[in-house]
Parts: sequence; C-alpha cells; structure tokens
Amino acid sequence: MNRINIPSKLSFIISSIVSIIFVTYFAYKGFMVYFIQKAMDDTFVGGSSSDITVTLWFAISGVMALSMVLFF
Repeated sequence: MNRINIPSKLSFIISSIVSIIFVTYFAYKGFMVYFIQKAMDDTFVGGSSSDITVTLWFAISGVMALSMVLFF
C-alpha cells in the first residue's frame, strides 16, 4: 500500500477553505429561512413555526465558526 504524501500546509489550507464554505452555507440558509419567515408573517396569520429553524441554522453556523477559530 502506498502512502499519500500531503504537506501539512496544504492540508491546513484545504481544511480552512472547506470550513469557510460550511460556515457561509449555514449562515446563508439561516438568512434565507429568516427572510422566508418574515414574508410568511406578512402574508399569513401566525407563521411562528419556523422560529426554531432560524435559530438552529444560525446556531450551527456559529458553532462551525467558533470551532474554525479555535482549531485554526
């Protein structure tokens, strides 16, 4: 079996790029859910069912950003 030789600097750069992509994606989903919820509040009666969804998407984004700061 051959060993793969990947420099640690390249591994670090790829890992940070992937982490930034995940944080950006989760923040984007949080904003989209937030804006959809605001549009539903204006259109329909009620619409408070997606409050937890908005909180969860922003919490996931925040945890990913915190772990990225702590480990990089």
